[in-house]
Amino acid sequence: MFNGGKNGGDDRIATSYLAYDCASNTVCVAAHLDAEYLAANPTVQVEQDDDESWIRFGEKNGSRKLKESNADEFRYVGKPDDPSFIIGFEG
Repeated sequence: MFNGGKNGGDDRIATSYLAYDCASNTVCVAAHLDAEYLAANPTVQVEQDDDESWIRFGEKNGSRKLKESNADEFRYVGKPDDPSFIIGFEG
């Protein structure tokens, strides 16, 4: 994942993981800041904001953004040693 639509190059800041639950027809997503990015930017956290923390499937225009306010399940994820320091989200 890249920041602000700056895809490509060496500017990757995070990794997203997708899974599909066939039994419930549910897409599950997790997005977490990369360890290398966090090491180089130790004060950067994921913003806990619907307009900042979202995932979109499909084309940019017209596709639904999945975010905290419209997800079946959603939670922010903190560092293992500091849960208050937000490094990602899952839903």
